[in-house]
Amino acid sequence: MVARPTISEVLAEFLAERDQSTKKRPYTARRSIVELLESCMDSYAHDSLTPDEAEMCQLRWEADEEANSFSRTFGPKRILGMVGPFLDWFIIRKVLGGPEIAESAGPVVRELLDWMESKGYASGRALESAREAAVAATENLPKADRLSSMLYELTESQPLGPVIEERDIDYDVVTISRSSPVACGSPTRTRARSDR
Repeated sequence: MVARPTISEVLAEFLAERDQSTKKRPYTARRSIVELLESCMDSYAHDSLTPDEAEMCQLRWEADEEANSFSRTFGPKRILGMVGPFLDWFIIRKVLGGPEIAESAGPVVRELLDWMESKGYASGRALESAREAAVAATENLPKADRLSSMLYELTESQPLGPVIEERDIDYDVVTISRSSPVACGSPTRTRARSDR
């Protein structure tokens, strides 16, 4: 059964109200973040479905992929469970949006969550958890974007050739716990350390 309103309808309502209140309709950072959130849900939220929901969603999707997407099938409470993965994974690993996206994602999602609560679309512990993720992202995403830029600059400044093959690198994902300027390098170079 299709929810009423759907995620897509709620997100459109949010953007329409915000566009009206700011008297502008151009392609804004807010609109970009909301569209990315919807895209994330349409691409990855299926993992959270029960077997019955997954079967229903698959049948709808096979009938019309776009018209029956995740965000056009499920209701706004499903947004709450995707806020963490959206901010902690999707924005970092799937979006090449630069500083504007990194700086806007947390605040825009927080604004959306507050608006959803005011409209009665969300409440309870799931809402608070989503808010906590948005607050953390407000601080962490700009830092992650800056670190990414520094790491890119560092790798670009390395000599050409088989640099990676010469280093003992484990190709699993690593967590960078600290970065600091390289003592003998330029201020834009960094050294990253992994606590493995």
